[in-house]
Amino acid sequence: MLVIRAILCLVAAFFATSAHAEELILKPDSKWVADFGEDNCRLIRTFGKSDEQTVLIIEQIAPSTDFNWTVAGTSLARVRWSRDVEVRWGPEFQSYEKRFLKADLGKFGPAFVGKGWEAHTVVQSKVKEKELRELGRAELASGLEPVLAGLDEHRASRVEYLSFWQGDRMKTTLLLEDMGAAIAALNKCTLDLATSWGFDESYKDRLTTKAIWLNARDVATEIQRNYPSRALTRGSQANFRMRIIVGVDGRAERCDWINDTSADNFDMSRTPCDVIMKKAEFEPALDENDRPIRSIYQTSVLYRIG
Repeated sequence: MLVIRAILCLVAAFFATSAHAEELILKPDSKWVADFGEDNCRLIRTFGKSDEQTVLIIEQIAPSTDFNWTVAGTSLARVRWSRDVEVRWGPEFQSYEKRFLKADLGKFGPAFVGKGWEAHTVVQSKVKEKELRELGRAELASGLEPVLAGLDEHRASRVEYLSFWQGDRMKTTLLLEDMGAAIAALNKCTLDLATSWGFDESYKDRLTTKAIWLNARDVATEIQRNYPSRALTRGSQANFRMRIIVGVDGRAERCDWINDTSADNFDMSRTPCDVIMKKAEFEPALDENDRPIRSIYQTSVLYRIG
C-alpha cells in the first residue's frame, strides 16, 4: 500500500474493548445483490428500513484472500471521526480498532471504508532488494496471498454479524446471513476476471515467488507531486485501490484504479496509474523453475495531508 506522505505499507492489528452503547440491530432488508462488472466484483445488501437503512458493499478487484468493504447509513451519524471505532465480523473473527477516514456514500450518508475480516498491520518497507526477494518467498510460503486464491468460504459461513461501536456514542450490528454462499459467488466472479486477463487456475500452482515492487518509494514521491491542486487547497483526502498486471520483464502491463471514498475535489486527470505505467519497476513473479511469469499485484494509494 502506498501512503502518499510515507510510502509502501501493508495494513494494522490490535485489540481493545470499550463501553457499550445501546445497540441498534438491523436485519437484512434485501437479498445479496451481485454486481459483477468487467473490472470488479461486488456484493451489496441493505439492512433496516426507512431512516435506519444501512448498506454493506463487499468488493474485490482480483482473486484475493482479502477484500474491501463499505458500510454506509444514518446509523453511523453519531460517530466521532477523530476517534477509533471497534469493528467485528463475528463470531468467527476477533474485534479490532480502526480510525476511519471521513467518507460519504450519497443518499446513504456517512460511510466506513475498511479492508478484510480482521485488522491489518501497517509496516514501512526499508529492506534491500535481496531482502525483498526473500520477503516475497516467505509471504507466499506462509499462504498470506497466493495468487488466484479466494476468500475462505468455510470461515465466511461462520460470520453471522458485523458490528461497530464507539464507547457510549454508537453501536450498530448488521445481521448478515448467507455469507458462505455470497462469498462463494464472489470467488467465482474474481476467478472469471483473472481468466479474462489470461490467467488460469493452474497458474497459482506454478507460482513460487510473488512480484516485488522495487521502487515504490520513488513512485510514491512522484504521485505526491501530482496531488490534485484543488483537493490539496481544500484539505481533501482519499483512498484509491489499484490492480497491476506485472509482465515477465518487471514492468506494468496494465493498471486499473478505483476510488474507495467518493472524495470531493479530486480531479484525477492524471491518475496514480499513469505514474505506475511509466515508472514502476518490479521483480517479476517466478514459477517453479525460477522463470519470470506474469502476475497480479494489488495495492492502495492513500492521499493524506499533514
